[in-house]
Amino acid sequence: MPSRQPGAREAEIKRDSPAGARFSAAGLVVASAFSAQLGAALVVRLFAIASPATAAFIRNLVGAAALMVLLALRRGTLRGVSVRAVLALGVILGVMNASFYYGIARLPLGDAVSVEFMGPIVVAALTSAARRDLIWVALAALGVVAISHPGPDHLSYAGLGFILTAAACWGAYIVVGGRVATGGRRAETLAAAMTASAALLLLPALTQSAPSLLNPAFLGLGAAVGILSSAIPYSVELVAMARVPPTVFGVLLSLQPLMAAVMGFLVLGQRVSALEAIGFVLVVSASIGATLLAVPGKTVVPEPVAAV
Repeated sequence: MPSRQPGAREAEIKRDSPAGARFSAAGLVVASAFSAQLGAALVVRLFAIASPATAAFIRNLVGAAALMVLLALRRGTLRGVSVRAVLALGVILGVMNASFYYGIARLPLGDAVSVEFMGPIVVAALTSAARRDLIWVALAALGVVAISHPGPDHLSYAGLGFILTAAACWGAYIVVGGRVATGGRRAETLAAAMTASAALLLLPALTQSAPSLLNPAFLGLGAAVGILSSAIPYSVELVAMARVPPTVFGVLLSLQPLMAAVMGFLVLGQRVSALEAIGFVLVVSASIGATLLAVPGKTVVPEPVAAV
């Protein structure tokens, strides 16, 4: 059997080291943020054709179909997958996506994602075992406040309520998703959970705007949104969550408001204020700090998926 090249061995060591894992996870979360927020910006255009619940249904349905195809190509099977994990993650994803869509129908995309980030911030604070990690959580929180700039000009109470519901679901997704990632069968569980979330949204979709499900424009754009917002981000994030502690992962997700504001400007023409720009700097600084200076130690380890 041929021996490995020294360079390949060194690359493997770097990749498997704690610092290498953090940098790898950072890249995965950035890719996830780009894909998810591009999908979120595009979905706003669907609201002229169908209700937010219907848009969430088609997003999750297409995402589920894509994940099932990928699973079949890998010759995976759903046999033995935890039903409890599937149902828990399915309900979380369904409620989160629908609530978020109802929120961005009323709020600018960057503001909505910033408020939604309160879910990951709470998870990061509650699961931190190293006090230094809380510095990055606090810095990210300041950035989120600056980006969201609450006020009557930007936030409606109804929109805020929907986004806070999505925030609670996002925090739950990090906790349950972390258990799935460390417990194994993550791809299988995610595919089944996405299918369950689509089933949960089927009735609201049919009762609110069933004719749109036969509209070619809606189906085409919905398919793109499903791939960008569901299949790619959730798969990538589950891999990232297996490589870093929940606190670090939660702060890395602070890139989402920045990416949302960028996509809101490029796709929807939503302007960014000076205060928001300051918030972006704070958020990115927190992400870099969490990536470079997070200390492995007594971080709470997620329980196996069977405990979900």
